[in-house]
Amino acid sequence: MKITRSMIVSLIVMLGVIVGTAVLVEPVSAGIQLNTIDGTATLRGQGHQVVVTGPIKCTQGETVEIRIVVTQGSAEATGSFHGRCSGAEQPWTVHATTRNGPTLTAGSAQVDAWAVTRAKGELTTIPPHTWGKLVTLVVK
Repeated sequence: MKITRSMIVSLIVMLGVIVGTAVLVEPVSAGIQLNTIDGTATLRGQGHQVVVTGPIKCTQGETVEIRIVVTQGSAEATGSFHGRCSGAEQPWTVHATTRNGPTLTAGSAQVDAWAVTRAKGELTTIPPHTWGKLVTLVVK
């Protein structure tokens, strides 16, 4: 088989496309692929605690840490979730508590969250992934 100049040019172009694609495409195997906060959160402990939930999807085998801040006027509650990523959409739950000061009441509140993932102790989400949502606090 005779190798022609056009075959060599085609091969070089194909290699360029493959290498260029590998450099430009961000790996899908690391970090957070989906996250949100459910629209309703549950008040407990006379407004000193709030249970916030939502789904997250992150790379199987990594660990995830989610921290939230719930604000309503001057009232603020904080909490965190730690778990292992399954690779599929999975639920998270944070029991956030207020510090000294005002308590939360039924009605609208802002929930802000940030998350990081780790693979074998190494941070994979830099900077932290952040998101927020206006939710309804309900007493149950």
